[in-house]
Amino acid sequence: MMSCTFDDLRRLPNAICALLALAMLLVAACGGSDDDTGGTIEHPSRAGDVILRIEELDVFSPLGDATEVPLLTLYGDGTLIVLDRQADATATGLPALERYLLNEEGIQYILGEAESAGLLDGDERFAGPYQDVPVTRFTATAAGATSITRVDGLHLTDPADIPEGEREDRERLSELATLAFSRGVWLTDERLLEAGTAFDAERLQVVSLPDDTPAQPADPIWPLETSLVDLRAEGSSFGFDEATRCFELTGMDARQFTSALAELGSSGRAGTTWQSDDQLFDIYARPLLPDQAACA
Repeated sequence: MMSCTFDDLRRLPNAICALLALAMLLVAACGGSDDDTGGTIEHPSRAGDVILRIEELDVFSPLGDATEVPLLTLYGDGTLIVLDRQADATATGLPALERYLLNEEGIQYILGEAESAGLLDGDERFAGPYQDVPVTRFTATAAGATSITRVDGLHLTDPADIPEGEREDRERLSELATLAFSRGVWLTDERLLEAGTAFDAERLQVVSLPDDTPAQPADPIWPLETSLVDLRAEGSSFGFDEATRCFELTGMDARQFTSALAELGSSGRAGTTWQSDDQLFDIYARPLLPDQAACA
């Protein structure tokens, strides 16, 4: 590339000198353009960092967290895990989850939708007039902050029931929640690095309760080498009842139990009953996502 010093410029005709000087000023002014984000929203970039999570919480059940998985979770590396409610959960023995890998365009699309819904404006609660209804929780981490928005009875949208000041906010949040179920509309090839595949959970959370019914020969036998009694003893209490215990299965144990659930034709969500050491236990299991701790 040709260089030009101040002395060189002095020896050139005035018109050429002026043009070169203007060109150098323009280059200097644009020198930082490579770092310009162009209006994109800053977000975490590590694989285990949650950018956006949408959950439906059964806050009135002590076992609400025993089987529920998030509707949608987007991680910093672009991994997107969504609940597929139309899939046959009995095929895997657990709630069916799909995994996608988004590029930056896809991440920015979701963040833009979250911003439009007000999720990046700080914590918010929309209680409405409802009681004893599911709560939808949105957790967004972007632009250097984490915001949590809770909405009671999100899909109960009768205008006569909803305070006027909440209606537009609820409509925007309801539209955002449909991202998990309208993937065919917005999840285009231009926003994808990897198409959807079944999410193969490497870890399971298992919640168990004693069942006072006498064990019968037809009751399924606990499929793992370690007995349920021992796993419960190693686990922790769950909910409000000390007899309800929670533990984590990983690796081969998780795969073996999942296969056993599938053989029963059970989704795991309604609970299954297993015999171990001549005792019966009701079991509720769910997959753990990459950032989730068991029994938390």
